[in-house]
Amino acid sequence: HPEWLASNASAAKAFLKATAEGYAIASAEPAYAADALVRIAKRDHSFDIDPALAKGSAEFLADKFLDPDTKRWGRMDGAVWSEYVKWLWESGLLTTGMQSRHPDGGRTFSLDDLRAGNAGERIALESVPVVFTNDYLP
Repeated sequence: HPEWLASNASAAKAFLKATAEGYAIASAEPAYAADALVRIAKRDHSFDIDPALAKGSAEFLADKFLDPDTKRWGRMDGAVWSEYVKWLWESGLLTTGMQSRHPDGGRTFSLDDLRAGNAGERIALESVPVVFTNDYLP
């Protein structure tokens, strides 16, 4: 959210720096990243992830995490995001409702509710703010 970024620039920069470091490690060491995902999901969330699936996914994604030219993570391209927001709007997915795994039926909704058009009021495309985090990247 633009206001949050403006008033929490230090937190945004620290978060994006840590995230970029994580993606750089995952890109360079996909097996290590997959192992960490499997271990931490189990330890912190009692959630089992198939180690072979995690490893295969990490290996497939390793060369896609970083920009091929700059070898950096996180740079946002305005044209790409404009097309994505347009697609979200055309698909009826830009609404005042928030998606939740535990919907309350009032302010938060399931993904199925969103897909069915039952998740808040549609947001006008021209009212969607342009927000890029490029200025906050390391």
